Amino acid sequence: MKKTWSLFLCFVLAASVLLSGMTGALAAKSKKTSDTDTKLIAFTFDDGPGDYTDMLLDGLEERGAVATFFMTGENGTWGVKKYGKVMDRMIELNCQMANHTYNHKKFSKLTKGELQVAIDGMENYLFKAMGGQYNDLVRIPGGENSDNVSFVEHPVITWNLDSFDWKTRDTTAVYQAIMDNAKDGAIVLCHDLYPTSVQGALHAMDALAKQGYEFVTVSELLRRRGVEIKNGTIYSDASGKETRLPAYSAPELKAEESGEDVYTVTVENKVKGMTYYYTTDGSLPKLNSSQLGKKLEVKAGDHIVVAGYDEYAQRTPLAEQTFKSRQELETEALIAEKEEQRNNSFWVKIFRKLHLFGF
Repeated sequence: MKKTWSLFLCFVLAASVLLSGMTGALAAKSKKTSDTDTKLIAFTFDDGPGDYTDMLLDGLEERGAVATFFMTGENGTWGVKKYGKVMDRMIELNCQMANHTYNHKKFSKLTKGELQVAIDGMENYLFKAMGGQYNDLVRIPGGENSDNVSFVEHPVITWNLDSFDWKTRDTTAVYQAIMDNAKDGAIVLCHDLYPTSVQGALHAMDALAKQGYEFVTVSELLRRRGVEIKNGTIYSDASGKETRLPAYSAPELKAEESGEDVYTVTVENKVKGMTYYYTTDGSLPKLNSSQLGKKLEVKAGDHIVVAGYDEYAQRTPLAEQTFKSRQELETEALIAEKEEQRNNSFWVKIFRKLHLFGF
C-alpha cells in the first residue's frame, strides 16, 4: 500500500510539472486586443469644479476612465478659486485640465483685450497646478461662436453630443441622452455641478464600456483619430475618421552600469514631440520636474519615476525603477541560484523514484 501511495504521489507531481508547462505555453500564445480596435469617446465637464467634482473623480478612478475638465476661476459659487484642491487629483488620474475662462462671461460682449484677460486668468491656475505652461484647450462659455473666437490662440473645443444635464437635472434623462447619441469620436458635454449629471454620466460609462468604448481626453481623442490640432480652430468631434493610433505607452527605461553603483538611464521608446520628466523621490513628475534628456545618471538606492508629456500636458503611463548596488544584486543572484539548486534537487529525487518503479 505504501509503495502504491508513493507511486501515485510521484505521478501527481510529475503531472503538475507537465501541466504548468502547458499552461505557460498557452498563456504565451494568447493575444491582447489592440487598443486601435476600440471605439473612443471623450467626456467633458464644464463650469466647475464644484461640490460634486470629487464624486465624479471617484467614479472615474473606479472605472479606470479619464475626462476633460473645462474649468472656470470664479463662476458663481463654483470654480478653482474655491475648489482648486481637486486639480491635483485630476493630474494624478491623468485627466485633462482645460480652460473655460476665469469668469464665464460671453465672448461676444468682450473686447479682444478682455477676452485675453479671461483666458489668462484661468491659465494662471492651470499652469500653477501642472508646474508649467502648456497649450491648454479652450471652450467658449455657452459654446458661443462669435467673431471673437478668431482671437483665441488655442484649440477651441465644442461638442457634438449634448447631455442636456444642465436642463433636465435628471439622472435617467442624462444617461439616455448620452446612450441615444454615442458614437466613435464623440465629444460629450456634461457639467460636474449637479449630482444627477455625475450619476448619469457614470451610468452611461458603464453601459458604453460593455459596448467596447474607451474613455479618453479631448486631445487624445483627436490625436488617435489623426486630427491635426491647430490653434484658433474649432473642433466638435472626431467622428468618421479612419485613423486608428494607439494610446501612449509607458517609457521603456534602459539602465547600463557606468561605474560602481552608478547607472546611466535612457528612454528607449521616445515619442516625437514628447518631453520626459523624472523625480527621484517617488512623486509624480510634473512640468516643473527635472527633464530627462538623452540620458540620466543615477546611483544605487535611487528610485526614479519617469513620465512623458505632450504639448497639451497629456501624460504617458508612468515608468518606475529602483536601482540596487552591485552587492545587493550579487546577493540576490546567489539566493536565486541556491533556490534553483534546491528545486532541482527535489525534482531529481522525484524522477529517481519514478525510475525505481520502472518508469
